[in-house]
Amino acid sequence: MVFDKEKFLAWVVDYTDYQQLKYRTTEAFSGWSSKDPQAYFTKTKDILNIAEEVVDLVERFSKDVDSLSSKDKLDLAVEFIDDLVNFPFLLEWVDDMAIKYLLSSVVQLKNKWFGKEWFND
Repeated sequence: MVFDKEKFLAWVVDYTDYQQLKYRTTEAFSGWSSKDPQAYFTKTKDILNIAEEVVDLVERFSKDVDSLSSKDKLDLAVEFIDDLVNFPFLLEWVDDMAIKYLLSSVVQLKNKWFGKEWFND
C-alpha cells in the first residue's frame, strides 16, 4: 500500500500543535557547533526526542486512520521530518539516509524496551 502523505499531514495538524512541532524540529536540527560540547549534547537529545515523537505519531496514525506496513511507516516518518527541516544544500543528497538511520535506531530501541515489533509486519 502506498501511503498518503497529505492525509497524514492533515491528521497531524488536527491531532497536534503542528506549528510547535515544526518549530521544535527546525530548532533541534539547526545550530550545530562542535565548539560547544554542551550544545552538541542538547541538540542530540532534542533530535532523539523529535524522532521518537514522529515515530509515535506515525504509529498512532497507522492505528487510527490508515493501516501502514512497517516500510511505509518508516518512509512516511522520514519524509515528514525531511519536509520539516531545510538542510544545507550539500547535505540534501544524504539527509534521507541519515534520517532513516536515526528513525530506525529509535524504533529498534523502542522495540527492545517495550517489546513492540514495528518493522516486522
